[in-house]
Amino acid sequence: MEEEIVTIPNVITFGRLLLLPFFIITLVYNKVDIAILIFAAIALSDALDGLSARITKQKTRFGALFDTMLDWVVIISSLITFLLIKKYLSTGVIIALFIPMFGGLLLKGVYLKKLKKTTPTIIGKVTFAFAYVTVVVLLLNFAYKDIFIIITTALAYATMINYLIKDVKLFIR
Repeated sequence: MEEEIVTIPNVITFGRLLLLPFFIITLVYNKVDIAILIFAAIALSDALDGLSARITKQKTRFGALFDTMLDWVVIISSLITFLLIKKYLSTGVIIALFIPMFGGLLLKGVYLKKLKKTTPTIIGKVTFAFAYVTVVVLLLNFAYKDIFIIITTALAYATMINYLIKDVKLFIR
């Protein structure tokens, strides 16, 4: 049986994808106040898609992977924009963040493929929440933004390691 792809949560997630270019464009044109509002809408829609999936009982494998993939896309594209436009980040920081984010996404995909379902982890939720806060901190050019970047990077590696452990346990069974 095929699962439905066009669901309320997936439409909300798709809306988040559509907002992303506008967020980046506002950064390119140095409209930080508008960028903050757009990013707030992106973050709010991230919470709403999960809530709506639970309320409407429309959780799908596609939706779980789409949401996670888009979380990474939002964070990575935001950070790359900060690197290229705002010069807040170095290439090394972007690479250090990209490795666990991409690795975590791949490992979650393996877990999803093997079990046909996935459950969000606490460390994953904390990582994304902190990554979203870090983007806001960068938007505001907060004096201690480097601390937020370091913590986000550490959390991203912890999330990747968590999925690696889950995958190893899955294959040992």
